[in-house]
Amino acid sequence: MPEGWDAIKDAPDTLPDALAYYQNEGRVAVNVESAHGCTVGDPEAHYAFRAWHDLIHLEDAEKGTFDLKGEQWCADKHREEIIHRLGYTPEAAWFGALVQIEIVEQNRYFLRTGRWPEDPRAFALRWLKDRGFERPASLGGPINYETACQLQRAA
Repeated sequence: MPEGWDAIKDAPDTLPDALAYYQNEGRVAVNVESAHGCTVGDPEAHYAFRAWHDLIHLEDAEKGTFDLKGEQWCADKHREEIIHRLGYTPEAAWFGALVQIEIVEQNRYFLRTGRWPEDPRAFALRWLKDRGFERPASLGGPINYETACQLQRAA
């Protein structure tokens, strides 16, 4: 396990470089620029998530490649860990959907359009709504998606 993570501007952006940093420093390097896809709203929570995500890449660099296939593999590993800890619960399904959005769906959007979603949280809310996801009661209950998107744009 790493000794933590370093949120740095010029973090490695290739798998071999990320692996070398991890092996040399004992920490995961997280690019502060990765906040472009921040669906959680809090940069520190986002960096913690990205460190967890990048560690999955580093634990099996052969499968966790830095392409869409490797990202999907990593997202699947995230969901396995969530289910291991939470069981097959509404909360696990919700968090699994958020992982899919953060790791895979924003990348698909980028590959399709050449840019990241302008408003990652609104992108996530729309994706969840379009697929019928409801936030579990234990996490605050249903979201009024239209109001949430309007509030996000106003913020």
